[in-house]
Amino acid sequence: MSDVQDEVPPVGAKIGGERGSKDVETLPSYVVEQVDIDYKALLLSFKDRALFVDGVRKEALSRTRPHNWLSRKAKNGTVTFSLMGPGAERVRTVAPVGFVNKTRREESWNKEFGPGYTIIYEADVYVGSIKTGLLPVIGTCSSDDDFFSLEHVELPYNEENPEHKAALESEEGRLSADKKTLYIRRRIPASEVTKENIEKSALMNLIVNGVSRVLGIRQLSEEELKEVGIDVSKIPGIDYGSRRDASGRMAPALEQKRDEIKRMLIEMQNGSEPDALADLKRRTAFNDYQGCPSWDRMTEKQINMHHERVKADYDKTRGDSGGAKTPAAGAPAGGGKGAAKKEPEKPSGDQPPAQGGQRTLI
Repeated sequence: MSDVQDEVPPVGAKIGGERGSKDVETLPSYVVEQVDIDYKALLLSFKDRALFVDGVRKEALSRTRPHNWLSRKAKNGTVTFSLMGPGAERVRTVAPVGFVNKTRREESWNKEFGPGYTIIYEADVYVGSIKTGLLPVIGTCSSDDDFFSLEHVELPYNEENPEHKAALESEEGRLSADKKTLYIRRRIPASEVTKENIEKSALMNLIVNGVSRVLGIRQLSEEELKEVGIDVSKIPGIDYGSRRDASGRMAPALEQKRDEIKRMLIEMQNGSEPDALADLKRRTAFNDYQGCPSWDRMTEKQINMHHERVKADYDKTRGDSGGAKTPAAGAPAGGGKGAAKKEPEKPSGDQPPAQGGQRTLI
């Protein structure tokens, strides 16, 4: 009996011998683990959030007006609508859109026309509550932005003025067909651009990007705007037929044509610009589109299409027969630069330049 007891090791003692040195097989545990994610609750939460965002989006869009949007027509004919600054401000007054972690920085650069800077705002935007998630957005504006840095000047031309000669040689200036008016398109140095305007534009760009992205209202279709009661026929638009159009830049020859349309229409309306704008809107109306509401909104296609039509009406109003070949005052008597391509000119001092004398800078 004692011999048997001696063979039983005490509790906790190491088992010796051949049997004790063998590995002991561990039986698997069949305990049911708790699921970490409640998918049913997650789905319900997602549906509630989707309904919330859809409701906010629909209500916000219904508060906007046609002039708060801009239509963009691509070269392939696709038309989309983008929210503009005033529209984003209107949406933000009713929609629970918030910005956090806003930062500002400024980057300097040097381009072919000189040094400049870009103001950059960054932030995280949310709708409803920060707990619903943050979306990073950015807003920028540069000192070479065309709206702030391009200067348009119209001067009586004086061929003896060295500054006028320099403007023509640098191609910043263009002469009217009668050689009486000099049109100058010049880029203002960054040091002369009002920095507060660049600052405000960058901040507005941040707000527009934040509001439109977090609510999912970037590049809306015509059907989506019609659903909330917006008359898309009243929305101003631009055509993106080329990279130049997309950048907001227009060839000097086109700008000159546009200015000539403006002058001729105003003169035909006895000096009344509002009546001239109404005439422009009537002329450019097409199907459901109610017409271009301002000179600056004229597209390249509209300018080229209506320039000759307006000119024909203008000549008819003035009684020009089109057969007169009297040279305009100030025109060279013979020879000179471009004389071989000079076209017959009307006696009018406001006649638009001949088509053959124009060229587009690429």
